Amino acid sequence: MDKQAVEQKQKNNPSAKAAFDAVKVLSLGGSEDVTRNMYLYEYNDEILIVDCGLGFPDETMLGVDLLLPDISYLLDVVKSGKKKIVGMVLTHGHEDHIGGIPFILPQLPRFPVYASPLTAALANEKLLDFGFPASIKTVKFTDGDIKLGHF
Repeated sequence: MDKQAVEQKQKNNPSAKAAFDAVKVLSLGGSEDVTRNMYLYEYNDEILIVDCGLGFPDETMLGVDLLLPDISYLLDVVKSGKKKIVGMVLTHGHEDHIGGIPFILPQLPRFPVYASPLTAALANEKLLDFGFPASIKTVKFTDGDIKLGHF
């Protein structure tokens, strides 16, 4: 729905504004188990990604080396131009939160990625190991707030 249609709908139905302004939370991994953590927070046409982890297969998954979040939805909405990624935040440096970075970031358009100093160092080293430039920005707790789009 384009902006004009949304505005007209809001004029005709004031409760429609509340639905359009809602934050939508999606789990692309990590909700059924403790691996592959990746969450999307959507607000209007903006997406904030939290974490980008991987998981390890169990003994029944012969031939599988790693488990990654399913980013097909993310690829669809970004490539269609319906939504844009305003950034990513990494919560901490465990593999189930940063391990998917070298596999997933190259598939997405460029956007800022932030983490605490230790987490940023671990994620940047992982990117370098895979031949990608270190691009995770460091944020200290004393830096104050960071604004990523509306987030």
